[in-house]
Amino acid sequence: MGKLWLPVYLPSFLIAAGQQAVLVLLPLYALQLDGGASFAATLLALRGIGSLVSNVPSGMLVARFGDKWIMLSALLLLGGSSVLLGQTQSLFLAGLLTVVYGAGSGSWLLARLVYVTEAAPLEMRGRAIAALGGIQRVGMLVGPVAGGGLATGFGYDVAFLAAGACAFASLLLVVLFTTNSRPEYDLAGGPGLHSTARIIRDHWPTFRTAGVANIGLAVLRSGRMLLLPLWGTAIGLNEAQVGMLFMFSSALEILMSYPAGYLLDARGHKATALPCFGLVILSMFLLPLAGSLWPLVLVAGISGVGNGFGTGIQMTMGSDYAPKDKRGEFLGVWRMMGDSGQVGGPLVIGPVAEAFSLASATVVTAIIGLGGMAVMAFIVKEPKRV
Repeated sequence: MGKLWLPVYLPSFLIAAGQQAVLVLLPLYALQLDGGASFAATLLALRGIGSLVSNVPSGMLVARFGDKWIMLSALLLLGGSSVLLGQTQSLFLAGLLTVVYGAGSGSWLLARLVYVTEAAPLEMRGRAIAALGGIQRVGMLVGPVAGGGLATGFGYDVAFLAAGACAFASLLLVVLFTTNSRPEYDLAGGPGLHSTARIIRDHWPTFRTAGVANIGLAVLRSGRMLLLPLWGTAIGLNEAQVGMLFMFSSALEILMSYPAGYLLDARGHKATALPCFGLVILSMFLLPLAGSLWPLVLVAGISGVGNGFGTGIQMTMGSDYAPKDKRGEFLGVWRMMGDSGQVGGPLVIGPVAEAFSLASATVVTAIIGLGGMAVMAFIVKEPKRV
């Protein structure tokens, strides 16, 4: 895995730091632009939509041109949109640039996953991808602190410029150290919508089983990210306490990265996916019972260990199921399914919380997770790696 440090691990750390800084600052920047809370929520949704719609086209482009060129294009989109976001005062342009930023993010994640899948030895694929997830989580710890400090001390334009600099530094590393890989393509006419449709048809049993579990896990994880801070605020915690809660939870996730990767390689997908489902579901059921700081710390700890068990699981599942000669397009569909759960989860959970209660939303999230867990446990079959 040492050969992956400069071409993919270090760029992933930089991109994760920049992206998390942008995600934290976007709602606050929207308020500064006088867009209001609704516009702040819209910006976050637009970022997710940009990522969602980029997946299938990115998979086609990876199949046609190779992973390196799509990584470079994605980094240009990330860097350019970050810099311009800090300069605009227009709500329309801010929304448009956020979509572009999301598209760059989705394209980067997909092309990077194809590269790691091709470069890592088969017997170490789970560990290589779990290490990628762990390094990304470290960047996600650093990014909000650095971005918040820059925005407070120097302004949002400098903070977004720094996020853009992370993307451009990553671009340089990819130019210097990444080799382009492009699988031999066996579908007549080359990659395109017709071949993607054929992949969906040929691999429909995988998409309707493992893909459904992938969506369920994405909903559960996005619900966790939404509900933990909302519950903390509801019981009277301040922003600093909520931030420390997530740092504690994230630290546990990072510690779980290597054991999760080892289990993926040694025992298969279910050995990590089922504990991930089970512990995060348990944390959702326990969340309404946490009426003060320390019980919530316990719930966050259970949630962090559970999510840490799932480090790299969605990426590894996609890589292991993907046919070798159609990997890019398969992963484009796979990531689109995961992103649909990530975007759709809050759209379901939010209205439930508003119409009924926050506690009801946690229960709904847990029930959706139980559905995904049941599919994973009883229907999904372990693939043979290629």
